[in-house]
Amino acid sequence: MIAVGVLDRQGFDAALAHARRFGDGGDFPGLAAPADGSFLGRVAEAWESVERALREAFVHGRDRAQELSEAAVRAAQRCMDEAGRRARDVHQALLGKIQDYLTRLVDTVLGRLRPTLLVGGVAMSLESVDMSQRLALSGSLKAAITEVVSLTAAGELTVSASYRVTPV
Repeated sequence: MIAVGVLDRQGFDAALAHARRFGDGGDFPGLAAPADGSFLGRVAEAWESVERALREAFVHGRDRAQELSEAAVRAAQRCMDEAGRRARDVHQALLGKIQDYLTRLVDTVLGRLRPTLLVGGVAMSLESVDMSQRLALSGSLKAAITEVVSLTAAGELTVSASYRVTPV
């Protein structure tokens, strides 16, 4: 069993870029009203704080990202406070971006599985994949931001792949 997997810069950047684009046109799922320019600007500003914390966590780990993570939580809260009646929508949009980032990150890790292995010149094909993931369920932005930063810094996703000799 290989116990260590590495998330490369390309996979991390792709997950961030996808989350950044999530809802760009104002099409966030679950909003009570259509998103306007002011709303999108607020969400983008708060998301930028989350991204800074994620980048720091990816490169330097959880301890160095702690302060930026706390700043991201404050920025998200401030964004919600300033949104007034749209606070619920801001909350929903930020949770959507976090979920999108997590989905892409997990997809990137799973995409690193090799479809075929050569063992002593014999080809073995991927037969099955089992995945175990610890989920922390919360609607709290503070919890979501803290958890996603921790996962980026040193998260654990257990993937077990079974291979079988490829028939000739």
